[in-house]
Amino acid sequence: MREIVLDTETTGLDPLRGDRRYVIRLDDETTPPVNGFWSLTVYTNRGRTVYGARQSIHSSTPNLHRAADGAIPITLGAYVPLAEQYNWLPLDPSEGVHIMLRLYRPRRSVFDGTWRMPQIVPVGGGD
Repeated sequence: MREIVLDTETTGLDPLRGDRRYVIRLDDETTPPVNGFWSLTVYTNRGRTVYGARQSIHSSTPNLHRAADGAIPITLGAYVPLAEQYNWLPLDPSEGVHIMLRLYRPRRSVFDGTWRMPQIVPVGGGD
């Protein structure tokens, strides 16, 4: 297994905040190349998941919506957008955010640098 933290050190963004909305788009170039599976989990600055809510999205999460081009857009925010409920991960609006991408049985492109990590894109001014 390989763990990658997607945060300000890997994205170049300002510190990630729970009161903002973000999108991570997994397309042909950024979907994690694995022989096992991938998992995306959101943690607060204190290392906790949001209590009582979905804790992760993974490569076999049922009902994941794909865009017309086949990409998987994952929305992160304090409130679930109804049209994106299957692709949504909750954030605690009172805390900072760390995103952990776990790759189980990653392929060679993860290690040789040819795989392009997904970007975290801020959406609007917050929820």
